[in-house]
Amino acid sequence: MLLTLVSVTDRIMLSAISGDSEAGIYSAADNLVQYSLPLLMVVVNLAAYPLIMQAFENQGEEAARARIRHHFLLLFGLGLPSSAGIIVLAEGLAAVVLGRDFSTAGAELIPYIALSAFLLSIKAGYFDLSFQLQRNTLGQVWAAGAAAAVNILLNLLLIPQMGMQGAAIASVAAALTAVVISALLGRRHFRLPFPRQDFIKIAAATLMMGGVLWIIGFAPGVVGLLLGVLCGLVVYGVMLLLFNPGNLTYELARRWRRVKSDA
Repeated sequence: MLLTLVSVTDRIMLSAISGDSEAGIYSAADNLVQYSLPLLMVVVNLAAYPLIMQAFENQGEEAARARIRHHFLLLFGLGLPSSAGIIVLAEGLAAVVLGRDFSTAGAELIPYIALSAFLLSIKAGYFDLSFQLQRNTLGQVWAAGAAAAVNILLNLLLIPQMGMQGAAIASVAAALTAVVISALLGRRHFRLPFPRQDFIKIAAATLMMGGVLWIIGFAPGVVGLLLGVLCGLVVYGVMLLLFNPGNLTYELARRWRRVKSDA
C-alpha cells in the first residue's frame, strides 16, 4: 500500500497543484515506463525467488547466497542496460509511443521515471530478500513508509516551482530512499552477496552501450527507435562477452555443449 502511495501521490498532487493537463502528460510517460522496465524485472524476480527460498530452506545460507549471486547477475544484467536504453532513447520512445501532444514533455520525464522504476525494482527484487528469507518483513514497511514520506514532502516543495519535472525528481529521491533504507536494515537480518567486480563489468558494458547510442543519436521515429534498440543489443552483448561478468563465456559454452549433446 505504501509503495502504491509512492506511485500515485505525484499524479494526485500534480493534478491538485498544476492542473489535470500536467498530470495527464506525466501519467502517460509514467505508464510507458511502468509497463516495460518493471515488468521485465518482475519476471526475473518471480523466476528466481522460489529457487532462492528452496535453496535457503533445504541447503542453508551458503546455497541461498550462490543462488542470489546468479539472481543478481540476471537482475542487474537485464535491468541496468534496459534502464539506460530507455533513458538514451527517451526522445524516440516518446515520439513513437506517446504521440505529438505528449512527446516533448514525455521525453524530459522518461529518464527520471526510468531511474525511479529501476531503483524500486532493485529494492523489491534484490534488497528485500534479506527480510523475506528471515521472515521479518517489517523492514520493508519502514523502507516503503520513508519513501512515501519523502515523496509527499518533495512533491509539496518541488511541484509548485518545477511542475512535472519536480514530481519526477521527487519520485527518484523517494525510490533512492527506499533502496538505501532497505539495504541498511536488511544487513541486520541477512547479508546479501554483492559481487562488486561483476557489477562494475555490467555497469561498464552499460556505459559503453549508452555512449554509443548517445553519440550516434538516432532520429526520432519508428525506424530510428528500432535501429537504436538493435544497436544497443549488439553493443551491450559484445561488451558482455568482452568483460565476461559471472564467467558468462564459460556458461554459454557449457550450455551450448549441452544443447549439442541433447540434439
